[in-house]
Amino acid sequence: MFQLTTKLQQLKRPLRQLHKHYTSSISSRVAQAKVAWVAAQYTLDENPTLQDARATERDLASKYIQLCKDEESFFKQKSRVQWLHLGDQNTNFFHKSLLHRQVRNRVHCLQDEDGNIIHDQ
Repeated sequence: MFQLTTKLQQLKRPLRQLHKHYTSSISSRVAQAKVAWVAAQYTLDENPTLQDARATERDLASKYIQLCKDEESFFKQKSRVQWLHLGDQNTNFFHKSLLHRQVRNRVHCLQDEDGNIIHDQ
């Protein structure tokens, strides 16, 4: 048992560094990638025949898309953890999420067979 705890303690620092590198500043990395991608698009617009500019723009676009997916996954996981921690308790978070769900599921108008839109009847 002592060996396991020692190995886990040794693993703690590399895992923290890995976390800092990949997830701690995901929003700022997405913003930086977008700025770089927009700059590459501007360069490509000025010189559309340059093959290097096309390759650079394509690489930066794929990097930006991947970072956006990573950011979405990060916030999705974070919201699930928050829901597991605070969800079923009688908290302000629970009531706000309940109100949000009611607003999202509310039917505002209907369309009949003739294509007429019916409001509040």
